[in-house]
Amino acid sequence: MDDKHYQTARNRVIQRLGIRFTFIFNLIFFLLIFTLILRDRPTGDDVFGVAIFVLIWGSVLLLHGGIAFSLFDRLLDQATLRELDRIDRIEKPKRHALELGEDGELVDVVEDWQQAENARREAR
Repeated sequence: MDDKHYQTARNRVIQRLGIRFTFIFNLIFFLLIFTLILRDRPTGDDVFGVAIFVLIWGSVLLLHGGIAFSLFDRLLDQATLRELDRIDRIEKPKRHALELGEDGELVDVVEDWQQAENARREAR
Protein backbone atom coordinates (compact mmCIF):
# COMPACT_ATOMS: atom_id res chain seq x y z
CA MET A 1 0.00 0.00 0.00
CA ASP A 2 1.38 3.37 -1.01
CA ASP A 3 1.82 5.64 2.01
CA LYS A 4 0.70 8.75 0.09
CA HIS A 5 -2.56 7.08 -1.01
CA TYR A 6 -3.15 5.84 2.52
CA GLN A 7 -2.72 9.32 3.99
CA THR A 8 -5.01 10.84 1.36
CA ALA A 9 -7.73 8.27 2.05
CA ARG A 10 -7.28 8.67 5.82
CA ASN A 11 -7.62 12.45 5.56
CA ARG A 12 -10.85 12.07 3.57
CA VAL A 13 -12.29 9.68 6.16
CA ILE A 14 -11.32 12.02 9.00
CA GLN A 15 -12.95 14.94 7.19
CA ARG A 16 -16.14 12.94 6.55
CA LEU A 17 -16.34 11.76 10.15
CA GLY A 18 -15.67 15.30 11.39
CA ILE A 19 -18.56 16.63 9.34
CA ARG A 20 -20.85 13.91 10.68
CA PHE A 21 -19.77 14.58 14.27
CA THR A 22 -20.41 18.32 13.91
CA PHE A 23 -23.82 17.54 12.39
CA ILE A 24 -24.79 15.38 15.37
CA PHE A 25 -23.55 18.10 17.76
CA ASN A 26 -25.51 20.71 15.78
CA LEU A 27 -28.66 18.56 15.92
CA ILE A 28 -28.40 17.99 19.67
CA PHE A 29 -27.74 21.69 20.30
CA PHE A 30 -30.70 22.66 18.07
CA LEU A 31 -33.04 20.29 19.91
CA LEU A 32 -31.82 21.58 23.28
CA ILE A 33 -32.32 25.23 22.36
CA PHE A 34 -35.66 24.49 20.72
CA THR A 35 -37.00 22.67 23.80
CA LEU A 36 -35.83 25.53 26.03
CA ILE A 37 -37.65 28.01 23.80
CA LEU A 38 -40.82 25.92 23.78
CA ARG A 39 -40.71 25.58 27.57
CA ASP A 40 -41.12 29.37 27.84
CA ARG A 41 -44.23 29.15 25.60
CA PRO A 42 -43.68 32.19 23.35
CA THR A 43 -46.75 34.29 22.48
CA GLY A 44 -47.54 37.20 20.18
CA ASP A 45 -44.52 38.65 18.40
CA ASP A 46 -42.24 36.07 20.03
CA VAL A 47 -43.88 33.30 17.99
CA PHE A 48 -42.81 34.98 14.74
CA GLY A 49 -39.22 35.31 15.98
CA VAL A 50 -39.14 31.70 17.08
CA ALA A 51 -40.57 30.58 13.72
CA ILE A 52 -37.87 32.52 11.82
CA PHE A 53 -35.21 31.12 14.16
CA VAL A 54 -36.41 27.54 13.67
CA LEU A 55 -36.80 27.98 9.91
CA ILE A 56 -33.29 29.34 9.40
CA TRP A 57 -31.50 26.99 11.79
CA GLY A 58 -33.60 24.03 10.61
CA SER A 59 -32.70 24.75 6.98
CA VAL A 60 -29.01 24.95 7.83
CA LEU A 61 -29.37 21.71 9.81
CA LEU A 62 -30.98 19.93 6.84
CA LEU A 63 -28.24 21.15 4.51
CA HIS A 64 -25.58 20.10 6.99
CA GLY A 65 -27.16 16.64 7.30
CA GLY A 66 -27.30 16.27 3.52
CA ILE A 67 -23.62 17.09 3.25
CA ALA A 68 -22.65 14.97 6.26
CA PHE A 69 -24.23 11.83 4.91
CA SER A 70 -23.38 12.48 1.22
CA LEU A 71 -27.01 12.57 0.14
CA PHE A 72 -26.31 15.03 -2.66
CA ASP A 73 -23.39 12.99 -3.98
CA ARG A 74 -25.52 9.84 -4.07
CA LEU A 75 -28.34 11.65 -5.88
CA LEU A 76 -25.88 13.10 -8.36
CA ASP A 77 -24.24 9.70 -8.98
CA GLN A 78 -27.61 8.01 -9.50
CA ALA A 79 -28.77 10.71 -11.91
CA THR A 80 -25.49 10.49 -13.83
CA LEU A 81 -25.77 6.70 -14.17
CA ARG A 82 -29.37 7.02 -15.39
CA GLU A 83 -28.29 9.58 -17.97
CA LEU A 84 -25.46 7.35 -19.21
CA ASP A 85 -27.86 4.41 -19.52
CA ARG A 86 -30.32 6.58 -21.43
CA ILE A 87 -27.62 7.74 -23.83
CA ASP A 88 -26.41 4.16 -24.42
CA ARG A 89 -29.97 3.02 -25.17
CA ILE A 90 -30.59 5.85 -27.63
CA GLU A 91 -27.29 5.63 -29.53
CA LYS A 92 -27.30 2.35 -31.35
CA PRO A 93 -24.31 1.41 -33.47
CA LYS A 94 -24.71 2.59 -37.03
CA ARG A 95 -23.98 -0.06 -39.57
CA HIS A 96 -23.90 0.55 -43.24
CA ALA A 97 -24.74 -2.93 -44.43
CA LEU A 98 -25.26 -1.94 -48.04
CA GLU A 99 -23.58 0.44 -50.44
CA LEU A 100 -23.60 1.06 -54.14
CA GLY A 101 -21.13 -0.93 -56.12
CA GLU A 102 -19.27 0.23 -59.23
CA ASP A 103 -22.04 -1.01 -61.52
CA GLY A 104 -24.80 0.71 -59.45
CA GLU A 105 -26.01 -2.39 -57.66
CA LEU A 106 -26.35 -2.69 -53.90
CA VAL A 107 -23.46 -4.66 -52.44
CA ASP A 108 -23.17 -6.05 -48.90
CA VAL A 109 -20.49 -4.34 -46.84
CA VAL A 110 -18.74 -6.35 -44.20
CA GLU A 111 -17.60 -3.95 -41.50
CA ASP A 112 -16.41 -4.67 -38.01
CA TRP A 113 -19.02 -2.48 -36.31
CA GLN A 114 -18.18 -3.80 -32.83
CA GLN A 115 -14.65 -2.53 -33.15
CA ALA A 116 -15.96 0.88 -34.25
CA GLU A 117 -18.42 0.89 -31.33
CA ASN A 118 -15.66 0.08 -28.83
CA ALA A 119 -13.51 2.89 -30.24
CA ARG A 120 -16.44 5.32 -29.86
CA ARG A 121 -17.01 4.32 -26.22
CA GLU A 122 -13.31 4.66 -25.38
CA ALA A 123 -13.32 8.16 -26.87
CA ARG A 124 -15.99 9.24 -24.35
